Amino acid sequence: MLKLPWKQAFLDEADSLLTAELENTDDDPYVGRRGFLHVVDSDPSRIELPPRSLPIFLLGGQDGRGSTFEQQLRRMTMLEELRRSSIRQLVVISSGGDGPPLGVTELWAADFRTRLTLIDASPGVAEQLGVWLEENGSGPTPLVVSMPGMAFATSLVDAFDAAYRDERLTVRRRDGSDAISELDLSRVDDPERPLLSNYDIILARDLAVTDPDELPEDAFNAFFCGEAQDWRAFAAGLPWVRSDEAWRRLCGQLRRLDAIGSPENRVAYIMSEPGAGGTTLARHLAFSAARAGYPTLVAKDLPFTPDSLPVINFLTRAKQRSEDGLANQNAVDVQDSDASSRIYETPWLIVFDRMHWEFRDTELRRFLHQIEQAGRPVCILVVSGPIREAGFYDTSRFKLLAELHHMLDQDEAIQLGHHLNRFLRRYGKERPDWQWRSFQEAHSVRLLEGLAAFWITLSFWLQTQYDLTESIQEWVYRVFNDRVDTLALKKAVLQIAALSSERLPMPEMLFEQSINGWPLPLLLDDRRSNLSPLGLIRLSDGGDKYWALTHDILGRFLINAIFYDHGARTALGFDEAKDAEHLRFLILREVSSKPSLGEVDGISYGEEFATTVFKVDPDHGRASWVHIWRDVLSALDGMPQSLRNGSRVFRHHTAISRRRIAWLDEAAYGVLAVDRVSLLKRAVDDILYALQSIERSPGGEPDVNLYNSLANAYFDLARVRAMQDAAPEELAELRRLASDATRHAYEESPSSPYVIETHVKSLIVSAEEAGAGAAAYCIEALEIVYAAIRNDQNDLRHYALTTLADRAVSILLAGSVVANRRDEPDGPADVLVRGWLALAAPLGGRAPSSLEEVPTDVLEAVLAELDHPAGEGNPQVLRFKYQVLVTISPFDFGRQTEVLDQLIATDYRLSPQLRLEYALLLFQSMRTDEADRQFRGLRALWRETDIFGQVPERLRWLLQPGERRLRVVTGVAAYDHGHRAMARVREFARFDVPYRPQEFGVREHIPGTVFAAHVSFGHNGAFLRPVTAQPR
Repeated sequence: MLKLPWKQAFLDEADSLLTAELENTDDDPYVGRRGFLHVVDSDPSRIELPPRSLPIFLLGGQDGRGSTFEQQLRRMTMLEELRRSSIRQLVVISSGGDGPPLGVTELWAADFRTRLTLIDASPGVAEQLGVWLEENGSGPTPLVVSMPGMAFATSLVDAFDAAYRDERLTVRRRDGSDAISELDLSRVDDPERPLLSNYDIILARDLAVTDPDELPEDAFNAFFCGEAQDWRAFAAGLPWVRSDEAWRRLCGQLRRLDAIGSPENRVAYIMSEPGAGGTTLARHLAFSAARAGYPTLVAKDLPFTPDSLPVINFLTRAKQRSEDGLANQNAVDVQDSDASSRIYETPWLIVFDRMHWEFRDTELRRFLHQIEQAGRPVCILVVSGPIREAGFYDTSRFKLLAELHHMLDQDEAIQLGHHLNRFLRRYGKERPDWQWRSFQEAHSVRLLEGLAAFWITLSFWLQTQYDLTESIQEWVYRVFNDRVDTLALKKAVLQIAALSSERLPMPEMLFEQSINGWPLPLLLDDRRSNLSPLGLIRLSDGGDKYWALTHDILGRFLINAIFYDHGARTALGFDEAKDAEHLRFLILREVSSKPSLGEVDGISYGEEFATTVFKVDPDHGRASWVHIWRDVLSALDGMPQSLRNGSRVFRHHTAISRRRIAWLDEAAYGVLAVDRVSLLKRAVDDILYALQSIERSPGGEPDVNLYNSLANAYFDLARVRAMQDAAPEELAELRRLASDATRHAYEESPSSPYVIETHVKSLIVSAEEAGAGAAAYCIEALEIVYAAIRNDQNDLRHYALTTLADRAVSILLAGSVVANRRDEPDGPADVLVRGWLALAAPLGGRAPSSLEEVPTDVLEAVLAELDHPAGEGNPQVLRFKYQVLVTISPFDFGRQTEVLDQLIATDYRLSPQLRLEYALLLFQSMRTDEADRQFRGLRALWRETDIFGQVPERLRWLLQPGERRLRVVTGVAAYDHGHRAMARVREFARFDVPYRPQEFGVREHIPGTVFAAHVSFGHNGAFLRPVTAQPR
């Protein structure tokens, strides 16, 4: 019984035989449900257990070892673990007949309360326990099971095994021939750090087709209540989707992953107004993908930071399980084996809601890149808000599936009604057309009032909890007043509502003890069904519990209503609120000050206040608090000191908010000149503290982000001090510090678009101060700008970089090098200046948005300047020449390779992007042995760093020399290398190239088989494709 998946177990007495049996992990059937079992016989505060495990605390230690003080300390620290655990049910097995054991009485004396179940066969134990509870504190009537301990244990184990022993984690998956089968992933997850504590997986049993007439009403209601783990409504086709265009686009992306694999990993996203059905559509697409044979993970609505490593490990183990299963099948019947399935890897879909990646597009891109580096084919589906974030403009990586809005016309409302009536008819709740029209008209009116919440309104209306005679806000507040009857509960529900308005559930560790001693989570549990009209739900990650409202809009409605009820607001202690938004802030500030946010288990949640809840960043959609920025910063400074001094993330993001506030308008927001300086100095101090005094932890804030922000903070401070006529020496020192921080960031991540922008800004600032040496800085800045523009498809980033290029060109044109020009250049610097002047002069002295927009005759003139002997062998001249050549003659691979050969001969260290392009050009020039060596180095670089490399479209395929036709090569099937088919290409050097036999119309190639193929390229090298494959 002790090995069942309890949260914790405590033993007053334990002998050596019992301890030895507990420590025996052989054939433990419950490991996958609760992690490994750990016997703890010492102070648990000095032991760090895995995130999921079953600790068994020996209150008396082993063999009574230790002094009296050590024994007392051990017992008290173990009981403290229980007191802090927030358990809902305490099962006590006793045989003494004298009521609860000593440990329970000690806990009750320390105000610990929970539901109590006592197992004791002694007569009169129920009466004794009742008397004890009456004397020692409040609580519900305990459950007393009059049964010997051994009989109870046997009965419990038998019942648990009967319910769960045969449960399997089986998913539907497709193979390379599009055949769909099932794969058992039981025990694939890490038992101690389970991925599935943060993700749900759609199982094969969830996908069984259900007729609309067979969908029970509880499943219908569960769908509209937002119960995430119930897929029955999706199996019956309950979600009404206006268009299947989103599914067609997603399916197209999954099919590209089928054909090409991880190089085609992409982020597909849905833009949705709050309450317009973005989450519903995402879950519908997830279910459709799982049904089509693409295994699907759905992130739970919990506040966790997605980490690529556990995802990669899980997908890799799933791949290995699939291959092992096929190997066993081959051993049974070689004739029926499907060898292609050993090569093909089924793509996965990973689905995230808005809370996981909002305002974190850079981290999302890194997450995608790391999974691609690991070779796992994945499509990431993300729900975003109605405003597209900066990173999503990169169309090479981000693919828009749909945009959702609230407004429905009457025809759509009738279509929706007819669809839902198929289900409502079975429950005797079918609605006539006139009611659907009335709903549409009422919804349209509320949309114009700014109170639109289409799916929320629909869900309550369909459950007959709400009619359309009052607004949703009025109805929610009436339910709140009628059903939440104590001050403690009202404050708890309001805090849940405020956090839900920020799309965050409230962890139970943040609840305060209620006045009568009964834990608030248990009070909410007791009244959960009664409070369901508020949308109150409980969430769990397998261990920790959270409370939330089903939608953020419900939280705002409730807070708005409280604000307009002055009496209720005053009774709750918020009479100082100036408006509804200020009331929301006051509630959140109350939550942010809770000491538990500074404890080890609370720090990651506390960081959310710096990164999202109290973030002030108007340019990126965080403008809620700009008018009360002083109060917000005060609230952040008032959070627990251990959080502020122990979290890089917290320090960094509060510094970002201070930087943004420093540039708010003085007249509108009261940011004075003295405020700007103090804000920026504090931002610098916070970032330096994070870099110098807080150790970097896995998954924590990387140095590159901190250095990049530090550079920008110094630049901002220099600008402010320059406006205040500070001494030149002070400004020079600030710019030097900014330049040093920029250099650190650029060395860490030369491919990051944010770092590139800061680096170019630093070069331009240096040019403005350099006088006669300004040209060198401008030229380097311009080269970096146009290399970045060529490799980045983000339109917003193009605009920012072009603006910086304009500044560099302006400095260049105004410099002394231009004024003192001679007829003939006298060195590389002069050659470069002439080249950039030849480029900018025909455009009126401005920088082009990209070299592709410059007329060919202008580029030819630039190239003529760069060919002057005075620039021969200079790395900067060669880099500029390469960019111009790529623009003028993108398929003249010979000249491009020649320039890069010359560049390498100068001992210049190529950037990762140039190294990638050089390797691809070597392939195009059929210098394949050199190309393979380059790619071996690049693969190590991609594996060990977060640096990105983009394959230019012109180099995506191997082409005929001097032509744009695809080159046909001859492949000779070699062998399966690590479960991947490889072929030797006769035209290449002696190395093997991967391919997928099923693309060539066969299940497998016998070694030595000769076949024709095209060659495509990814960031890891060459890949053989059938001659029918063509560029997209």
